[in-house]
Amino acid sequence: MIIIIAYKLNNPSKDYMPLYTSIKSLASNWWRSFDSLWLIHTNLSPIEIKESLVSNLDSKDEIIVARVDGEITGYISAELHDWLKNN
Repeated sequence: MIIIIAYKLNNPSKDYMPLYTSIKSLASNWWRSFDSLWLIHTNLSPIEIKESLVSNLDSKDEIIVARVDGEITGYISAELHDWLKNN
């Protein structure tokens, strides 16, 4: 299934590289579409993913994790369109 992860990182002095590494480790395939938005292909539920990532966040950060199913539309690159079609 495809999961979308979006966040607002509010601590400019925090090293968020562990967050990015964790996101990649949860996915069999991933796409970082914008600075704060990821699409990942995984068998994990949104709750499992959020619980895995929360330790990498600052107390003032925000995150949303949701399953993507059904129709998807947007003004996106051909590469992202192909990734969505193939995952």
